[in-house]
Amino acid sequence: MLTLAEEREARLVVIDELRGRRFAERLGIPLTGSLGILLLAKEAGLIESVSVWLSKLQEAGLFLAPSLIQRTLEIAGEC
Repeated sequence: MLTLAEEREARLVVIDELRGRRFAERLGIPLTGSLGILLLAKEAGLIESVSVWLSKLQEAGLFLAPSLIQRTLEIAGEC
């Protein structure tokens, strides 16, 4: 996937896995993760609450570090 993103000069890749993120950074590929997408969605007025969607991601089995959750909620203005 990252090779294709590099070949196509992708504007943004969505990836959460740490190893993949590090590799994308080494390749100079712009990236964000699931939480970045939630923040963009709130900024665009597509969702009202990041915290609701954070809970849904966790219920679906996505592990999120407590410090990352806290920082995301701070950025979203939901603390």
